Amino acid sequence: MKNNRFDIKTEVEGMRTKLMMTLTGLTLCAALLSSPNALLAEDAEGSPAKKPTLRERIDTNGDVKVDDAEKAAAKKHILKRFDRNNDGKLDQNERRHARRRLDRVEDRWDRREDWRDRREDGRDRREDVRDRREDVRDRWEDVRDRREDRWDRREDRWDRREDVRDRREDVRDRREDVRDRREDVRDRKDDQLKADRLNNLQDRLANTDDPKEKAKLQRQIGHLKKNIRKDKAEDRWDRREDRW
Repeated sequence: MKNNRFDIKTEVEGMRTKLMMTLTGLTLCAALLSSPNALLAEDAEGSPAKKPTLRERIDTNGDVKVDDAEKAAAKKHILKRFDRNNDGKLDQNERRHARRRLDRVEDRWDRREDWRDRREDGRDRREDVRDRREDVRDRWEDVRDRREDRWDRREDRWDRREDVRDRREDVRDRREDVRDRREDVRDRKDDQLKADRLNNLQDRLANTDDPKEKAKLQRQIGHLKKNIRKDKAEDRWDRREDRW
């Protein structure tokens, strides 16, 4: 009974060892088929290369299938890489060395990804700063635009008020022109009436022989001539003011 238990335990340990060796071999094959330069390579845009998958590393011919030849080549490469005593298999120390190598490769990939993440974070922060600055500039431009719009509206109101004042002044000027023309007509009529009256008085003075009547007519004629001279002087002043 004890012998059977020992045999079962030995078989389980052997299967576990074979499974670990197979997984280690496939993983190391994926990690070591590519050169260290490829691990650290960057694409054409300057960003780090995308980490290839396990199938892509084993699939050397790129046919999206892992055949027996590619598996054998991967195992052969692993043995050539880590078989130090050249016994055709990997012992415990060699597997431990391979695991450390794989861990260093994975750490290098992790550091590379962390560095890429930090660089992207830096770019994002810079873009955020630029966006905030652009937002500030946009807000200032909006404030300036609103101020300009207010000034434009004020100027429009001032212009409309000036237009109203101008129209009112034009109406007043036209009314004054009408009044001036009416006054001119009345003045011409008055001048004509005074001239007719002066001629009438002069005719009466020439036809009368009474000294009292002559003296009265002469006073009336003198007073009328004085008024005519005053009217002419006022007309001259009005013409001068019109020229000014």
